Amino acid sequence: MKKFLPIVAVIIPCFCVIAAAATFFVLRSQNSTFTLINDSGKISIKTSPNGNYVPMTDPQADYPSGTFVKTDATSAAEVILPDNSVISLDESTEVQINYQSNNVDIQQLVGKTWNRVETVTKGGSYTVTTPTTVAAVRGTIFGVDALVTNSISDSQIYVQESNVDVSRIERVNGTINVLEKQSIAAGELIHALKDSSGFDMTRDNISDALKNSNWFKRNLLVDDIYKEIKNRRGNIRTELKTKLEENHPKLLQFIQNRQAVSLDTMLTPGYPNLSDFSTTSCTGFDSTQTEEYIASLDQYASMFGAQYGPLVDFLKAYGKDCTDGVLDSNEVAQLQAMAQTFNQP
Repeated sequence: MKKFLPIVAVIIPCFCVIAAAATFFVLRSQNSTFTLINDSGKISIKTSPNGNYVPMTDPQADYPSGTFVKTDATSAAEVILPDNSVISLDESTEVQINYQSNNVDIQQLVGKTWNRVETVTKGGSYTVTTPTTVAAVRGTIFGVDALVTNSISDSQIYVQESNVDVSRIERVNGTINVLEKQSIAAGELIHALKDSSGFDMTRDNISDALKNSNWFKRNLLVDDIYKEIKNRRGNIRTELKTKLEENHPKLLQFIQNRQAVSLDTMLTPGYPNLSDFSTTSCTGFDSTQTEEYIASLDQYASMFGAQYGPLVDFLKAYGKDCTDGVLDSNEVAQLQAMAQTFNQP
């Protein structure tokens, strides 16, 4: 019997080493992927920058770090990171999810995200990068909007909880240069706009219009779902989808209600208030950029449905009428009649 003891003594430690190694590789495999949930509509993914987007076929699936995610019009998705941080993606949004150890880098190419960030450990980082800004946090809830066209790059960062450091950036030969940096607290926002007139970053309070938007309200509901699971130490990855499905009618209603958003909140800064046309409405408007303004609204086409064609006709008429720099009374009356179709409360 004694001669078997040395063998057992060797086998047991070896087994423990093998089990520990297996556990390590399983955990490393889990930590190298994020979970994507299709909340509604069409979601597409690609796993390399030069690849082609393909539709997401399962309602919930895991993807590797570096994957690009793109939402279609009237669609929405949630991303669950390995540390249980949760990102909501709005319609017409494109991001790249990069996760390595305790470092998260979200490349937000266009669209809107709402980030619920777990406390970042020492030495770690969580950043969201748009074409004009980098938002860095330690643990917070905040939203990021990015609108990009041929003529403008417009980013907005707003904080729901805690603080966010926002840097205004420029890219030179692939290198990011920080031009200025500000820290904003809950209830505040940063707006960074780069267009033909310059590149500025301004700080303000979150407007009532944003707070009352369906995008904002939808995310407050998802916040409550997220916190409820978190507070009772539930499993975010396995429970979030179920909870979203239970609240799907409410969440879907927020998406559908966005069809009633006023056109004034979507237009780039060059346009005047459509409900307040006058003979001076051409002031400050560059009619040569009409096509670019129209292109910037393409992401909202599905929201207007059958009205989108008449909307484009209206914008083209406005650009044409402003070619001489002024609107006469007949042009004002015609444009006011056309605009009433799109100025919904």
